[in-house]
Amino acid sequence: NNEISSESKKNSMTKSLQLIPELDEEQLLEYREMLERLGAFPDKVLINTLSMIAEDYSKSSSPQHLSSSQKIYNLIKALLLSDKVPPNHKLPLVYVIDSILKNARGTYPSSMSSTIPTWMDHVHKLLSQ
Repeated sequence: NNEISSESKKNSMTKSLQLIPELDEEQLLEYREMLERLGAFPDKVLINTLSMIAEDYSKSSSPQHLSSSQKIYNLIKALLLSDKVPPNHKLPLVYVIDSILKNARGTYPSSMSSTIPTWMDHVHKLLSQ
């Protein structure tokens, strides 16, 4: 009976994940605006909101969710590496990545692991000046 209940929950979760459409350009723009709203202040509520949005795309290995999770990470990474983003605005973006890795998990650790050293070194140098 417990196995049936567990299987039923798993099927229900899989179906609900399939209902989340791929992140479109307008939603990505809204996500960017939320990231920019962070500014120099690491607002915990906004960071949690950004992480929950990222989490929606982290639980499934469907191509649309992998694409969306990659778009989210690429957006944050681009802001971290951008010369147009002031150095004091980068640490809150690092907190967003940290929150995604701790809370959303899913596909993010594997997709981020190869590029974290690049932007982390860049941000560290900027903040050390």
